[in-house]
Amino acid sequence: DLQVGVDLSFKEAVFGVEKKIRLDLQDVCKTCDGDGAAKGSKLIDCKTCDGKGQVVRTQNTFLGSFQQATICPTCHGRGQMPEERCITCHGEGVTNQSKEITVKIPAGIDNGATIRLPGRGEAAIGGAKGDLYVHVRVKHDRQFNRQGYDILSQVTIPMTQAALGTETEVKTVDGDVTIKIPAGTQSGKVIRLSDRGVPHVNGRGRGSHLVEVTVEIPHK
Repeated sequence: DLQVGVDLSFKEAVFGVEKKIRLDLQDVCKTCDGDGAAKGSKLIDCKTCDGKGQVVRTQNTFLGSFQQATICPTCHGRGQMPEERCITCHGEGVTNQSKEITVKIPAGIDNGATIRLPGRGEAAIGGAKGDLYVHVRVKHDRQFNRQGYDILSQVTIPMTQAALGTETEVKTVDGDVTIKIPAGTQSGKVIRLSDRGVPHVNGRGRGSHLVEVTVEIPHK
């Protein structure tokens, strides 16, 4: 298994994005397709384990003799060896490779979440490929904060507008939205904008955008 990290902006985490990631890993040899045999060569039973993939070792102790079966060190448990080894991977079936993959980040993912991609990890000698785990890091945003599936922001208005009521524009992840400030609004009042928050991961609907009003008090 492999683990890599990916950095997202606040909006990329909200709406989802496709990210290209470069990996340096052991993958199936492209010359022999992973069987370790040179072109035109065939596979034969391993002479160390007689094609069983395991070797049995006997150990004598003061309690008696014990037998232990372990993976064959010659064929790595495959039971077969190439008659003539591949010149690219030297019969191992895997080589060090650099590759670029595209990872689809779902909308609504949160900071610290991990995405598991089965079979996208390293290729093991004589075994199946491991998994790739993508660890998500969401960058801090100066305008927005996240609380669950809700987005929090602030707007500051003069005392006169708070007393008489007004309309003002606030920034959301969808763009600028005009909100109505009722007369007599006190500092700390929260105005809710429904369906302007974070989409539910693997679900329907969105959270809300909560705008906290700060009333600016004059110094004189």
